[in-house]
Amino acid sequence: MKRFLCLILFATMVIEGRPLNSPRSLNPPKADKNKEFEEQSPSRFGAKVRYDLVKIKITDPERIKTLETMGGLIHEVRDGIAQVEIPFADFAKFKSAGFEIVEVLFPDISSYYALNEQGYHTYEGFRDSLIILAQNYPNIAKVCTLGYSVQNRVVLAIKITQNPQVRSPRPRCLFEGATHGNEKIGAEVSFALARYLILNYGTDPLVTSLVNTRETWVAPLVNPDGYVASTRGNANGIDCNRDYGYMWDEGWGSPSPFSQVETRNFRNFAETHQLTHWCSYHSGTEFISYPWSYTPQRARDWAALDTLARHCSNWTRYPYSQGYQGMYEIHGSSKDFGYGAYGPMTWTCEVSEDYIPPVSAIESICNLNRPAQLYMITKIGHGIRGNVTDSLTGEPIKAMISVTPPEMPVYTDSLGDYHRFVLPGTYSVTAWANGYQAKTIADIVVPPDTYVIVNFALTPDTQLPVAGFKVTMVNDQDNDVITSGTYLSLGLHDNRRYSLGVGGWIVIDMGEEVINGPGYDFTVYENDADPEGYQVYVSDNWLGPFTYVGSDTGTASFDMAWGGVGVMRYVKIVDDGDGSQTNPTAGLDLDAVEATVFNAPALVINTMIIADSLGNRNGRFDPGETVDLILRLCNYGTLPALQVTGRLSENDPYVGILDSVAQFGDILPGSTVTGEPFTLFSSPTTPREHIAEFILHLSDTLGYQDSVRFSITIGEMVATDPIPDGPRTPPLYWAYDNVDTFYSQHPTYEWVEINNIGTRLTLSDDQTVQITLPSSFGPWKFYNQRYTQISICSNGWIAPGYQTATAYSNRRLPDGTSTNPNGMVCPNWDDLLPSNSGTGGVYYYHDGANHRFIIEYDSVPYFGSSMMDKFEVILYDTTLAPEDGNNEILVQYMTANRWNSSTAGIEDPTNTIAICCLFNDTLHRGAAPWSPGKAIKYTTRNPVSIDELVAPSFVLGATDATPNPFRNQTKIAWTVNKPTHIRLNIYDRIGRRVKGLYDKYLTQPGYYSIFWDGKNNNGEKVGYGVYFIQIETDEATKTLKVIYLKMK
Repeated sequence: MKRFLCLILFATMVIEGRPLNSPRSLNPPKADKNKEFEEQSPSRFGAKVRYDLVKIKITDPERIKTLETMGGLIHEVRDGIAQVEIPFADFAKFKSAGFEIVEVLFPDISSYYALNEQGYHTYEGFRDSLIILAQNYPNIAKVCTLGYSVQNRVVLAIKITQNPQVRSPRPRCLFEGATHGNEKIGAEVSFALARYLILNYGTDPLVTSLVNTRETWVAPLVNPDGYVASTRGNANGIDCNRDYGYMWDEGWGSPSPFSQVETRNFRNFAETHQLTHWCSYHSGTEFISYPWSYTPQRARDWAALDTLARHCSNWTRYPYSQGYQGMYEIHGSSKDFGYGAYGPMTWTCEVSEDYIPPVSAIESICNLNRPAQLYMITKIGHGIRGNVTDSLTGEPIKAMISVTPPEMPVYTDSLGDYHRFVLPGTYSVTAWANGYQAKTIADIVVPPDTYVIVNFALTPDTQLPVAGFKVTMVNDQDNDVITSGTYLSLGLHDNRRYSLGVGGWIVIDMGEEVINGPGYDFTVYENDADPEGYQVYVSDNWLGPFTYVGSDTGTASFDMAWGGVGVMRYVKIVDDGDGSQTNPTAGLDLDAVEATVFNAPALVINTMIIADSLGNRNGRFDPGETVDLILRLCNYGTLPALQVTGRLSENDPYVGILDSVAQFGDILPGSTVTGEPFTLFSSPTTPREHIAEFILHLSDTLGYQDSVRFSITIGEMVATDPIPDGPRTPPLYWAYDNVDTFYSQHPTYEWVEINNIGTRLTLSDDQTVQITLPSSFGPWKFYNQRYTQISICSNGWIAPGYQTATAYSNRRLPDGTSTNPNGMVCPNWDDLLPSNSGTGGVYYYHDGANHRFIIEYDSVPYFGSSMMDKFEVILYDTTLAPEDGNNEILVQYMTANRWNSSTAGIEDPTNTIAICCLFNDTLHRGAAPWSPGKAIKYTTRNPVSIDELVAPSFVLGATDATPNPFRNQTKIAWTVNKPTHIRLNIYDRIGRRVKGLYDKYLTQPGYYSIFWDGKNNNGEKVGYGVYFIQIETDEATKTLKVIYLKMK
């Protein structure tokens, strides 16, 4: 009964709209750390840093970008003055960068926000409230998971419509908040709308009508990690509203387009749910902004966007304008992406001058915005709507709809329906889809405050090429001057073009898979009097990786086989960077991308298997190995390929082919066949991770011919391999972790507890202490330099010698920043806060009996967080060192709770050579994931496999002569797996020795070769015919037959 009553109370709180909060503990402000400026890293995530709200004079709009990249949180920019929050500790940094701080409006505004946020919904409150609303009102509400955050918090959206379990052809809108986690009021405004629609359904006629005839989605928390931590960015410190891929650009707070899982969540939602309206709620000022924010050029729908914004402003009294003009320039925003990629009306609505206004203001702000919200939901049903179907089958078609004017396309949903808001007027509507003839219906009259239906039945046409269907991502380098729209690059070529700008790039979604067929597979159309150069890449995934398939100038055709690609859907085109940035048609002028539809076999490599039974048997092609390469081919085409033969070729200085021909038999459409093995070998001197390129030439008995390029990485590194230091060759240090069990040097995790026997250091926040190593331990030799002291920092790193650096902002190694120490061992470089009593201490202990010096971080907490980790560093003395005398280092982790803002690795005293096992939760490809019980050994001992510890039996392998038959000369090749004396002689067909070609003791195992030019011991040409090459060692003999042909 008690549990039932609690549930009733919980549900009542949701219905009444009161925040469901658990008590918060405020972290003390970390504001007066008078440090020399260090580049902020995500280690600040969750920390309560003091910010002051100030006025800064802006004389150049380009300086706004600098403000953001330096860590400023901009509220607004008006009349040459930016209202911006900057860290109190960084005032000097901003002044030295040339910014004039005119006035401090609100000292320590971060503490003000910290008090205000206690009355807001928690993340758990929003999550549970959405679930309960859907459970209580299943006839009109359904909760869906859009994805997860960096820290694995669920991102939920609630769908509000009649019968939400069924997909319907109703116009669809999205309201979301907390893209910036510190702008909490946006989450409340969006959630309040969901609650209002659900609770007033059936009693309020307008609400009831909207729920019955519209589909409204509400996602209060785009960035739940940032919301929990009250930070603008997500858990990786990235601004999600600079991370969307449409007109993304470098330097705006995102490392690459769609680099964060949160923005990918909403991109994927928009891709599968065609929206008519998308509103993102923010705070920091009061303003309604619409596209574009990346350029001063007006959007195609400027009149409609401005009209809708004006009506919303009538209720809210918020100013409104195009984002670039009314706010400031930004790149990678959700509204530019939504409108540019899919065509809905999109907005950013700033609802409060405070990021987190007082709790007493929440209800009034929500109520102020509600009439505008209901107006928007109403208007998305007006304009033009309809269905697109196949004229023969009646099935829905995924089509592009262009309403002219304004011509910006929208797309049909999975049911074939589309919805396009337009102002009252007369329009023409065009429907187009790949594989169909386009159709236009003109003179469509749209009256005020309603909609007209325009349906299409498209006629199939299998002779038409497949053309670009959507713009997935784009980077327009000359955004201030380019006036053409990306939609001009879509569809079949029509002499209308989108200019990429100097160095710009675009990713085109072809709408369906394109198969590598015989000859050229697709064409890039420029159709410009001044052809531009560009590079082309393809992928079967919208995020990549993209494979290079060629470069050209002007209109040109490309073969996917040039990049070894069998199937692709996305084409990335990159301008070569020539031209003037003030020219509105600068860069490649892209008309269309069209792919050929083949009625033929289309063979692609489905699977590649390396069989290295004569090598170390790790399933990879390593230096010095002879392997079998087994390929599986799949036929994606429409016709069978009969009795397929594959011939393999290469042009690589380290790799050779011993058996270059394989038979695959018949490959029917849609089937996959495994071929005979090819035999390859690599030189022992092949650099690790060398990429060898191959071409597979395919033919069949019916005349099919094509080629596929592919590559194999020789000595590829995986998580079970050691990591070398670098960048340099050869390496000095290697990092082995406890999963590298193939290697004899791998460590075993055996925790050594010293918190009960060691000396506890007295460490304050961001402090480094210096310890003299015991004389019985001897000096610590690190990168060939000897040290008698060791420096231990509170922030999870130690350094050789006497050092005073206290760096808390972690960086990727190697890093030559002046504030870093000279040389580092980083078990967990992060902003840590050790304590001097109880748990959370740092200890050291000399264990002379076991020849080791131990430093333990005993459950030390992260700054601004209750989370903590326990780890230790063990230095072994010189009695256990390798031959070069450099001491071995063992790092062990008892716990592994948080690594999203940490660095783990070592760096040499010059800060130019390093091993970076982990940086901000991103692992080196040779590092295993962090987990409790992990151990890493840093040593100068070179990798030795377990198999190598057992003396191998002698193998004379990989013997071959190519070409064979030959006219001028033939190359004779062989491999040995250990030192041996080898003799090579040529005999004629009756057994007479005609040439002693080679007689030498080989001191190293590996691949060897020599040429025979058809001459005998006297230098005279031998007669044409059959000869035998005998390769002989003390342990084995092999004989090859070759045919010497007469010259033509």
